[in-house]
Amino acid sequence: MRIGKNTLIFLLEATVAMVMFYLFSFIFHPEGPMSMFPAAILLIMIGVSVLLYVARMHMGGYTMKEAIKDNNITYGIIFFSFALIIALTLSKI
Repeated sequence: MRIGKNTLIFLLEATVAMVMFYLFSFIFHPEGPMSMFPAAILLIMIGVSVLLYVARMHMGGYTMKEAIKDNNITYGIIFFSFALIIALTLSKI
C-alpha cells in the first residue's frame, strides 16, 4: 500500500502537534501541568489538520480563484470551520 502526499502531510502535522504538546507540558513547565493550554493547542492542531486533510482530499484540484469566480461558498464554509474549531477549543481553557 502506498501512502499519498496528503496522508504524509497530515501525519507530519499530527507529529508536530504532539511535539508541541510535549514541549509545552514537560519541557517548558516540568514541575506540573501548566493548565489546559497544551491540550488545547494539541486539539486545535489536530482538528485543523483533519480539516485540511479532508479539504485536500475532496477539493484537491479546485483553487481559491476558481471558487471565487464560480461564487462557490465551499471555501467560506471551510474557513468558518477553522474558526469554529479554534474558538470552541479555546473556550474550554
